[in-house]
Amino acid sequence: MNAFDRLRLKAGWIIGVIIPVLWGCAALLEKRPQVDTTAVKTLPALKAPDVRYRPALEEGKIYTVELRWKAENIRLFSHEAMQRLADSLGIARASLPHLTLWASDPVERPTQLFIDYLRIEPPNFYTNEERYHGNRIRHWVLSDRLLDGGKIEVVRRFRYRAYAIKYDLQPENVGPYQTDAFYRFYTREEPGLEQTEVLRDSARQITRNCGSALDRATALAEWLHQTAAYSDSLNKRGAATMLETIKDDEARYAMLYTALCRASGIPARLVSGFSIEENRRLRERVWNEFFLPNYGWIPADIAADMLQIGHLDHRRLIMCVGIDIPLVDLPRWALLKAEGIDNGNAFYMQLATTAAAGFTADMSSELLVVAEDDF
Repeated sequence: MNAFDRLRLKAGWIIGVIIPVLWGCAALLEKRPQVDTTAVKTLPALKAPDVRYRPALEEGKIYTVELRWKAENIRLFSHEAMQRLADSLGIARASLPHLTLWASDPVERPTQLFIDYLRIEPPNFYTNEERYHGNRIRHWVLSDRLLDGGKIEVVRRFRYRAYAIKYDLQPENVGPYQTDAFYRFYTREEPGLEQTEVLRDSARQITRNCGSALDRATALAEWLHQTAAYSDSLNKRGAATMLETIKDDEARYAMLYTALCRASGIPARLVSGFSIEENRRLRERVWNEFFLPNYGWIPADIAADMLQIGHLDHRRLIMCVGIDIPLVDLPRWALLKAEGIDNGNAFYMQLATTAAAGFTADMSSELLVVAEDDF
């Protein structure tokens, strides 16, 4: 082999071995968690009808958000206490201690796009698509991480592009409702959205001088905004109870408004998520959407300082739509024992829902905006 052949062989070895290693390092540096954030396709029968008049989307911000859930100072039950708990739940002792956490995930919606995950831990999560409302729910089984004196964290960091939304609503442009599966689904009674005779009569009285669906939805919103009083003390879940007291938290505001709209023949639903405050903290919020033919889903924030109908600013993060969110892999005993879980579903979800047994811990959450940038 002459000198030229030896040089060519050496060059081939460099190209065949060294360069792939370099590419591998570059790929490692640029790697992002493989997390699907595209919109979830709803069931075909529940797909919203086409619209003629679309809202204006105004440029807002690019937010980088971190959602952190923690369980600290974990203290496992004694063997005897664990056995007594297992017996009371009718499960095997080996099933305890137990911890599962479900978290709604941000997906692309009209006002939040280009969601990019930067970090998600632990990486061994499971994913379920709830296609009634277009939600994506992830859950972690964390039982094997439960250690005396230990700490568990679930961390999600992502960025997204947020838009303000504004509709130009004209009553004469609102079309008629079609009593199809979509309409029946979003005007039906649900747990917490009962349409009692008192509630239906209240809806009739409030909207007695209204013509179009837009007029009725506006009248109901104005009545509730002016009449209801905010309270930190939670009453029994349900629109009927809220109507009796007219004093509760904003989640019950949204429940009552949903039920009143549905009793008036207007499709409506809850939206849960966060508002971004001036100090870059995220505040848990619940608001509404009602559906108008030719326009689509219209935002309505009844609990805001100034009533907002048909418009919202860009300082929002939608985590979940609808109520009674199914919890996949929910332990059988949690159907009866886990707080906030009813008939295997979570009422609604902003950050996380847990099923825990066999230990105590200091559980907390941290929600903040890490960065805020212009487009």
